[in-house]
Amino acid sequence: MSNPILTLQKFEEFCEKERTVPYSKEEWNGIVLIGIDRYTKVRSRIGFTKTEELTEKLGEQLSAFASDNVIISRFADGIFIMALHHLKNREEMTALCESIHQSVKLQDPNRNPVTVSMCVVRCYHEGYRCYADKALRGLEEDTEEGNRIIYFDEPERREKVRVMVVEDQELPRQLFESYIRSSAKYELAYSIRNADAAYFYASQGNVDLILMDVVTDRGANGLEASERIKKAFPKIKIIVVTSMPEVTYLERAREVGVDSFWYKEVDETPILKIMDRTMAGESIYPDNTPEVILGTASSYEFTDRELSILRELMSGASNQEIGKKLYLSPATVKYHIANMLTKTGYKSRTELAVRVRESGLIIPDRTDES
Repeated sequence: MSNPILTLQKFEEFCEKERTVPYSKEEWNGIVLIGIDRYTKVRSRIGFTKTEELTEKLGEQLSAFASDNVIISRFADGIFIMALHHLKNREEMTALCESIHQSVKLQDPNRNPVTVSMCVVRCYHEGYRCYADKALRGLEEDTEEGNRIIYFDEPERREKVRVMVVEDQELPRQLFESYIRSSAKYELAYSIRNADAAYFYASQGNVDLILMDVVTDRGANGLEASERIKKAFPKIKIIVVTSMPEVTYLERAREVGVDSFWYKEVDETPILKIMDRTMAGESIYPDNTPEVILGTASSYEFTDRELSILRELMSGASNQEIGKKLYLSPATVKYHIANMLTKTGYKSRTELAVRVRESGLIIPDRTDES
């Protein structure tokens, strides 16, 4: 069943609006999508107006089942959504769904039967959003004969924390995987190289915690990925793990809502301890970025103004271009660069830029380099 209007966002909006019943182990809650099979083909055959009339008839028939236990709402063209509450067991859920499905009878203007399929997902109350995509895929990807009910297995109530590792370097990734597998508290959900792919895996509903590198495969930025994930799935905990001492990472991580921050090579606290404290609700951040030695200078000796000039210098910009971007005169830019050369003992601005980049103190992102 293909429907371009069908979106997970609309499903989530419905669930956020309607889910008001606390989860109970003794009760069954579920999400059901019920819709016209091969909606696009039906619409092309009888036209939009007649198909809309079919959708309205479907809604009228479903409304007979609305109750405190069954909340029904139109979801998209040809599709309705139902939230089931306070059901006692699988048998009651199955009987209700079978009854609804068998009662639906639709015909097109030529009196040809129009089949309807249902997709049922049993889910914990707070798992509505997590398992929404299962129901959507069930209707979108079903290529068999229509007029049937698709049941998904109920999700197991997890005891272990499921962790996704986002790390492009082989050795650190293997170490993280080993730590997770050796722990009785955690289990590995996914291990991927590219931060841009993390959102998709987070949306599958079986990730509780993410260990997120910042600079990942193909230049994908872990902080940008963290921001997207936190906005869509705020309950997922994220720990940024990096070996890069980039001066803006700590502040940026806090801005996007990252829960904790851990430096791979200098933090004395084991990562499993950081994971435990983060899952317990703490936010763990180091006080400072790691110190970097540049020539005869410590990175702690550079002022914020010097660091902002360094960032522009690394792009190959002239003093005039740097000054224009930072609202400084070219003479002021030249003065600060001269000071940094004196501090470090480097002979030229090119050497300064190269050494800073090699150290990881400043890492241009993709937009800086474009």
